[in-house]
Amino acid sequence: MVSGDIFLLGGGHILQSQHTSTDTSSNSSAFDMVSLKKSHTKRSKKQTKVMKSSGCILEEEEKVEDDSDSPLPQSTEKCTEQQKLDRARKLAERDAYLKRPPNQTVTLVKSVFPHTEPFLFFPYPPYLKVQRPLPKDYNRIVQLNQRDIPTSQLMNFKFHHSTHTYNGVVNALKMAGFHHVEKKSGEWNVLWTGLFKAGRLKNLNGFQKINHFAGSWGIGSKAHMWRHVQRMRRIHGPSFEIAPQTYIFPEDFKRFTLDREQEKKQMYIMKPAASSCGRGIRIIGKNTTVKKRAGYVVSKYIKNPHLIRGYKYDLRVYVVVTSFEPLKIYIFKEGLVRLATVPYTTCKSSLKQRFVHLTNYSVNKKAETYQKNNRNGEPEQPA
Repeated sequence: MVSGDIFLLGGGHILQSQHTSTDTSSNSSAFDMVSLKKSHTKRSKKQTKVMKSSGCILEEEEKVEDDSDSPLPQSTEKCTEQQKLDRARKLAERDAYLKRPPNQTVTLVKSVFPHTEPFLFFPYPPYLKVQRPLPKDYNRIVQLNQRDIPTSQLMNFKFHHSTHTYNGVVNALKMAGFHHVEKKSGEWNVLWTGLFKAGRLKNLNGFQKINHFAGSWGIGSKAHMWRHVQRMRRIHGPSFEIAPQTYIFPEDFKRFTLDREQEKKQMYIMKPAASSCGRGIRIIGKNTTVKKRAGYVVSKYIKNPHLIRGYKYDLRVYVVVTSFEPLKIYIFKEGLVRLATVPYTTCKSSLKQRFVHLTNYSVNKKAETYQKNNRNGEPEQPA
């Protein structure tokens, strides 16, 4: 998880304004107290250049997930009419999903500290069938109806084109009472985006929040992360022996080749330095051909991992960093276990079987042997 994801905190609450009210008058209105101000940003004349995505390219990316020999899409052929229609349909479905009306009740909780504004309460979505408890002191709870909130004070969010539209994030925002605004709008309170440059911070106001700290790419990129680990190893020694030997391509390609010749039985795993959801990952065996690809990292593969009933798995702990100076980290109480869907083996024929070596949910949900958990943690039984 990239440091600085400051929105979803332990199932719940942030978006607490950094603005401190100095008005202690009891006659202040609820709107003044919660400071639901419309946000206005200066649009930069210099727009960030992004690669144009077309339907056919997206289709190629989907194929890559099941093709270990081709980590990146290679086809640049023109889109077929069907691909254009599919792309248009997906965009229409996404837009309809984003434009759903938000929760009509906005709930705020007064701070226990004086002269501090209330924070926004994030209810659990209905499909969880569990209600998030409110504070026992009901005098701290302020509930507003969307119809009573002036248009200029509605809470808005938007997704930048550089990132994926995550259903979980949209659901949380809608439940809290946020309205979706179009990409070109500058009137937002929450922006979910990808890489964010420090220079753009000066255009924000005190009522706007972003899901990343500027500079978080230093640990969000696998290549940058490895460079930091190496530097800490040199300073602190064995305390930072926390990751297998890794090679950054293309700069470490020659060293990788030499090390591989000396350790002929060693397996490796190759990943794009800046990707997710299992895209572009391949397992490298003794006779696998490896090309000098820029933008990739290759790590020694741990070929004897701990298994659960013969299946590979990984454990995730989610944290949210709200400040680097001073350092403030909140840990989510619940963790996550991800399992592969085919028994683990390192035989030669398994190297291209993604369901054996990868635990990504986005990969394994496509397996024939995939079983979805129910609320009690047991596999759902077929009807």
